[in-house]
Amino acid sequence: MQGSSNKKHSFWAFLLLGLASHTLLGNFVDRADFFFLLICYFLCFASWFGMWKNSPVENQKFLLILIIAGVGLRSIWFFSPPSFSDDYQRFIWDGNLIHNNISPYSYKPVEIIRKGILESDQNVEKIVQEMNSPQYFSIYPPINQAFFWISTFSGVQDVGSSILILRLLFLGVELIGLFFILKILNGLGMAGKQFQLFWLNPMVIMEGVGNLHFEVIAVSFLAMGLFYLLKEKPMSSALGWALGIGVKLNPLILLPMSYGWLGLKRSLTFTILIFVITVICLLPILPDLPQFLSSIDLYFHKFEFNASIYYVQRELGFLIKGYNTIGTIGTLNPVFFMLFWGLISWWAFQRKDFHRLLLGSVLIYSVYLALATTVHPWYVIPLLLFGMFSRLWFPFLWSFLAIFSYYAYSQHPIKENAWFLLLEYLPVYFFAIYEIRKKLRSHESG
Repeated sequence: MQGSSNKKHSFWAFLLLGLASHTLLGNFVDRADFFFLLICYFLCFASWFGMWKNSPVENQKFLLILIIAGVGLRSIWFFSPPSFSDDYQRFIWDGNLIHNNISPYSYKPVEIIRKGILESDQNVEKIVQEMNSPQYFSIYPPINQAFFWISTFSGVQDVGSSILILRLLFLGVELIGLFFILKILNGLGMAGKQFQLFWLNPMVIMEGVGNLHFEVIAVSFLAMGLFYLLKEKPMSSALGWALGIGVKLNPLILLPMSYGWLGLKRSLTFTILIFVITVICLLPILPDLPQFLSSIDLYFHKFEFNASIYYVQRELGFLIKGYNTIGTIGTLNPVFFMLFWGLISWWAFQRKDFHRLLLGSVLIYSVYLALATTVHPWYVIPLLLFGMFSRLWFPFLWSFLAIFSYYAYSQHPIKENAWFLLLEYLPVYFFAIYEIRKKLRSHESG
């Protein structure tokens, strides 16, 4: 009894630590102040781990407290503009274009200003000046654009209201996703408190409602898709998967993991339905498809940030060719990925096993990130969902160590540090290899 009381006291102490550290991180830290950012982020993770260790295994009252705690921690971020990302400038810009009956895929922001397509004023010019992508076409799919449209009825002059509306929309969709996460955990026979590993994770909160990155929206839809897959209701599942793909596109690579679970006949229906819904979701892009694809191509052949295997390949390219070979590597790595993707898809297809579906998704997404030229910290968020269901800890270690990538923003101009990249990736790779080997052995012996 005394031990239970002590755990409760410890839980509340760690929750208070979380509230304090999230308040500092969300309202008083600039991304250029790396070491203050690092301290606050580490305190957030200390709170996260402490709450997980000290919450009762099965206690419905505490489950409700954990849900409310997650809402409270997210609400702290509502009172300041995103301080670690300026992507929101593009969100407001795109939403304002839609309100003016201009497709965000038709023109680059600088073209719109130069050609006078949109009536310009001080607020419009300020948005373009502060935007991180004025030279590129919008890369955000139509579902994302719907969020931007809803949040910008007041126009570009009221940035604060637009950000608040976006955050409220994010929180609403996350709560829907949480509903399905709890249902999945129950269906898998896992402890209910397991959901807090994702729900209270500082990376999910900071990069979700904090910095407004749509990975948390995609993951919420994927949770819906996974739940109905677990219940073997492919028609309902297809809607969740299609919406997730419609938000971020890359969940498409995980689709074959479900085929062994559903069987060939139902998998065909499942895939066709996802394809139809996804195409409907992407219809507004079709008139400007070349522009949209040109922006996606930049991701593979121009942009580079916080990569791992790619940076090793790039250095080898410098040694052999004498210049940055990102154009070649950005073409070859998708080929290597597709080979691995085929092997894992075949492995997952061999047995009707939902845990194999989840582990296969972890493997596919991990290799996808390992070979990518750009790996922003929030790209790890989908991996956290599948890692939680698979009882793997390396995705959560990655979400903790990914903060080292923010060191680059403390430099002028932005410049990465190889030592911080090693601090991030070496522990993640070693632990991932250890955990995955252990899981694969248990699957083969099972």
